[in-house]
Amino acid sequence: MNNIEKILADIDSQSLSSIFEIQSGHDLDHVAFKEEIKKRSSYFYDQLKFQSGHAVILKHSNSIQFFIDFLALYFIEVTAIPIDPLTSDKELGNLLSFSKAIALVDENGVKPLAGFPSEELEGIALVLFTSGTISSPKGVKISKKALLKKFDVLEQNIGASTIERSLCFVSTFFGHGLICNSLFPIFKGKKLFIAPKMTMAMARDFSNILENHKITFFSSVPSHWEILLEFGELPLNHSLKRVNCASSPLTHAKIKRVLEWLRHEIPFYDVYGATEMLGWFADNAIQQVDSKLAFTNFWNLEYKINENNELLLKSDYMFNGYWSNDTLTKVDFFNTGDLFIDQKIAGRTKNTINKAGIKIQIEDVVFDFMQSGLLKDAGAFPIEDDFTGQQIGLFVVLNEGHNLKEIKDYCAQHISLIRHPYEVIEVKKIPHNTRGKASSNTLVNVYQELKNIDEGVLKVFNQIFKSSFDTVNIERKSVVNWDSMKHAELIINLQKTFKIKFSAKDIGNTQCLSEVSLQVKNLLISQKDIY
Repeated sequence: MNNIEKILADIDSQSLSSIFEIQSGHDLDHVAFKEEIKKRSSYFYDQLKFQSGHAVILKHSNSIQFFIDFLALYFIEVTAIPIDPLTSDKELGNLLSFSKAIALVDENGVKPLAGFPSEELEGIALVLFTSGTISSPKGVKISKKALLKKFDVLEQNIGASTIERSLCFVSTFFGHGLICNSLFPIFKGKKLFIAPKMTMAMARDFSNILENHKITFFSSVPSHWEILLEFGELPLNHSLKRVNCASSPLTHAKIKRVLEWLRHEIPFYDVYGATEMLGWFADNAIQQVDSKLAFTNFWNLEYKINENNELLLKSDYMFNGYWSNDTLTKVDFFNTGDLFIDQKIAGRTKNTINKAGIKIQIEDVVFDFMQSGLLKDAGAFPIEDDFTGQQIGLFVVLNEGHNLKEIKDYCAQHISLIRHPYEVIEVKKIPHNTRGKASSNTLVNVYQELKNIDEGVLKVFNQIFKSSFDTVNIERKSVVNWDSMKHAELIINLQKTFKIKFSAKDIGNTQCLSEVSLQVKNLLISQKDIY
């Protein structure tokens, strides 16, 4: 028996699941699924000559073809690197240069590349790049042995019957969606229903999806619930046995609404995970609104707290170190970067922004924009957001002769969508600490000061116009008594409140209260050292 025959025999011996694609209705039972994986394995191994130590980049959306490609690489022992299909060309170029990949596989097929094998990747089934680090790649190496151990740990703590018919609409280019929500049921012989990311249309059809396919389990992140709670419904005749929510803690207000949505009938769990620990490693049952949001059930691992209250972890299913990074080699315990106090996650020690469950390095955001040549300096910071958890804020000091529109154009052309800033604000200088780094906390405080200006402007407006608007997005033409005299009264009162002086040009050009507020901010910025 030659090598490919052994590989095909190995695939046949596996208890792989059946798989169904929600968007297209494409359905493969376990026999047909295995046949597709075997065909793809033979193609990769015999025709393309992929071998152990090679890396292949998978630039797929959630689809059956993604799993066929991934599993074919897994069985011929080639390292798969799943990435966001919206990765920009510039970021992809960085990744290709770093990885020396032998091929890029996407929806259009296989694109051979001039890569070569690496001894470092032998025995490594998967490399996941931690969120927001493609510009300066930080790849987490995951072995086949660690994956198989992780599936057993997940089975012990979640149960195989729970995932009998699992729905995944979480992105499969990071551990939550790929390892825990998808590969776990696949390797335990349970049916996987794969769907694109959550949208309003999907939320409206969610009740039908759950009922028609008798879904027993799905996982989520907090931003999914913003859509589901608004547009989705739970079917009356549901088969759900468990629902997970991972990536960031839920607020009590959100928990209340989720439990009501689930009609207090379905076990609901807050789940804690990290790419380096192959996804989820602890959970907490949420049974009532005032449930203690603490993680006391850690799955088959050791944990301890260092002198800074940072959580450290060790297990036999953890990662195999960082790829080609001597300064980030694997240690005995993994430093999570999370503060852990009274069994609860109490914040981050690392400079990250948690956007829709994806942790983005602040330094990488700044690096990306400084590459544009448009800026003297930049500072990124988190903006709290009910929908995504956090958004990216960016303060910039522009080079002479450039403007914010150029920044937006650069962003559209070179920055992946997940890392697009929610707001870009021009300032005179960025505050730095003694190590020369921008202070994220200071930037958050400055941002809040600027947001408070909107509230102050709105308060003055409502007092003058005897109104109760809750936003500065008020069109002048839509307010009947907003004539020149009332506008003059507004300007005079704003000047007194904020101790500023409007120019005649500013007074005449405003057509919306948000423009007035922006003018107030600009006038205040001109008076301050930082902004």
